[in-house]
Amino acid sequence: MVRRALMVVAALAVVLSSFPALALADGAVVLSTTYPSVVADKGKQITFPVDVVNRTGDFQQVDVRVVDGPADWTPDLRSSGFSVRSVMLEPNKSQSIDFSATPPAAAKAGDYAFVLRAFSGGSVISELRIAVTLRDAVSSGLKLSTQFPNVRGQAGNTFSFTFDLVNQAGIDRDIGLSAAAPSGWQVTFKPVGDSKQVSSFRVKAGDTQSIDVEVAAPQKVDAGDYDITLQATSGTDKTQSPLKITILGQSSLSFTTTSGNLNTTATVDQDTKVAFVIKNTGSAPLQNITFSSSPPDGWTVTFQPDHVATLGPDQQQDVSAVIRPGSRALAGDYMVTLTAGASGTSSSQDLRVTVNTPTAWGIIGLLAIVAVLGGLGWVFVRYSRR
Repeated sequence: MVRRALMVVAALAVVLSSFPALALADGAVVLSTTYPSVVADKGKQITFPVDVVNRTGDFQQVDVRVVDGPADWTPDLRSSGFSVRSVMLEPNKSQSIDFSATPPAAAKAGDYAFVLRAFSGGSVISELRIAVTLRDAVSSGLKLSTQFPNVRGQAGNTFSFTFDLVNQAGIDRDIGLSAAAPSGWQVTFKPVGDSKQVSSFRVKAGDTQSIDVEVAAPQKVDAGDYDITLQATSGTDKTQSPLKITILGQSSLSFTTTSGNLNTTATVDQDTKVAFVIKNTGSAPLQNITFSSSPPDGWTVTFQPDHVATLGPDQQQDVSAVIRPGSRALAGDYMVTLTAGASGTSSSQDLRVTVNTPTAWGIIGLLAIVAVLGGLGWVFVRYSRR
């Protein structure tokens, strides 16, 4: 009787050894994924990780298969470039493999499902269901944006912007860039961190390309707001992004004689007019332009007109400086500094003035010489007779 019982126990052991899966407790090995339900575009491959988790304290070799789902999607489990059929799991560790599938071009939009199972000794020990919602691929959609579309600065400056160009379509595309700017302004496009200028970019589906945009303002441009429009185009799909650049006024003027000569002649106690021209060489209007001078002592200098109320960019105004040497001025050369100034800017010129003696004094001097000579002649004649 005892012998027969031992034979039954031995037979049962043989049976159990042929089914190692029965030795695993429920949930000892589990299939899991962070993405059990996904949305994909038609024609685009789906790939995401699936974890095979060993919750036991022993090594486990587990077979993993895709047992259900659309066969024409060619579903597969892969790792390191290989298709995976079984996984060796360390005690209390997990191993990640990639589930991949590619919906065919003829697949219709809708919901699809795949079933993955883990086997041990031919028995199912875990199952994972993956839901895929297939949608029509987006073939259009561009986005062009920058964080700072409005800037301010001086004429002649180069203004820099960083743009994000987003391809929102489900396909890779070549996207061309262009700009509508005022005459004389220059707009260039460069990849971020690169010095080469480009006019188009190859952007993958759903990706973003960062772009450096440089806008060079002309050297001579009036103060004010200037609008520039950037455009991205791919086929019939296009988008635009506006920029606004505010040019601040720059004050500058020139003040010189109309002839270009910086010397003149003058007579004591007589007015001498010297023609000057003042020009606004900046980009902002000049207001209340006034004049001043630094003449020698006893001299007077006035201006006609004595001020200019306003002068726009590139405009000019004729001005006369009236110079009158003092009565005690001797014949010779003198220096007179003349200055025009307004709005924090000024321009000065040093004018050399040659003073001549008046004609009346010359006649008086000549008569005095004649009188002296006549007196000497009379004395000579009178005393020579004796």
